[in-house]
Amino acid sequence: MVLDRSFGDFSRDTVIVLDGPAYIGFVSNVGVVGWSLGCGACLVGALTLHGKTRLALVCGGLLTAMLMADDVFLIHEGYLEGGGLPTVVAPTVYAGLAIAYLVVFRSFLRRHGIWLLLLAGAFLAASAAIDVWFEEDSRFLAEDGSKLFGIVTWTTFFVGATVGELRLSEPDVPPLGA
Repeated sequence: MVLDRSFGDFSRDTVIVLDGPAYIGFVSNVGVVGWSLGCGACLVGALTLHGKTRLALVCGGLLTAMLMADDVFLIHEGYLEGGGLPTVVAPTVYAGLAIAYLVVFRSFLRRHGIWLLLLAGAFLAASAAIDVWFEEDSRFLAEDGSKLFGIVTWTTFFVGATVGELRLSEPDVPPLGA
């Protein structure tokens, strides 16, 4: 029950509330920073660029934000299961949205190396599969490692695509370090 909890349970760090060591959730927190970087890159591009590129970055940013929200708030594990929905609903919806993104924005994706985004999807799918199929503690390295690699490759794609589009829109801007 939520109403019987103190406000501090919602406003303070998990480590503090649970009185745990500082390394608790480290890999998960690094993943959230990765998702945030991907969202931020898409937002910068969407605020700067125009046309279908803007739309591709807005939609990519929204998809990234949805994945981040699920990762942070455990929507698929806590809220959907608690509401009586099967755990496969969220990953199925996310996969459907990702496939729709790939189809709708395929020309944008081809310009920026779609293979990186496909690799990210493979890592994230592997993480989800490991989560479902394996129960023992040894799975955490494979599951969380796959998810972190997925987040990193996902974010690398969107940061690279945004930088590439910004450079195309302003050809007189010198490269970094020049």
